[in-house]
Amino acid sequence: MAFHRTRLARESREFLPPGRIVKVHGVKMHVYAAGDGDTTLVLLSGHGTSVPSLDFKPLWARLARDHRIAVIERPGYGWSDGSNRPRDIDTLTEESRMALEAAGEDGPYVLVPHSMSGLEAIY
Repeated sequence: MAFHRTRLARESREFLPPGRIVKVHGVKMHVYAAGDGDTTLVLLSGHGTSVPSLDFKPLWARLARDHRIAVIERPGYGWSDGSNRPRDIDTLTEESRMALEAAGEDGPYVLVPHSMSGLEAIY
């Protein structure tokens, strides 16, 4: 455990987040945004996508040529801190909205869900 914490602290200094770190309910969340456009495409990851901003890079790199894109990394994924808050659909939706707002990403949005985040997009 001590080795893991030491390595994690070192890696967090070496591998800085490419986007913005924002606070949502006291938890640091990572939002990566790029490109220009009138509408922001919000890429939402499913469960198990360990680093959405990197995992989705082939997709968002092409989309960012013509659109504004934003990738939200939920608590516990990518550069976002973990959270003890419930992981129900209401909480996930609220955190996503708050993270976009805190990162200065204005709507309108087009949600681009992956896997289980489709439930959030429908909700």
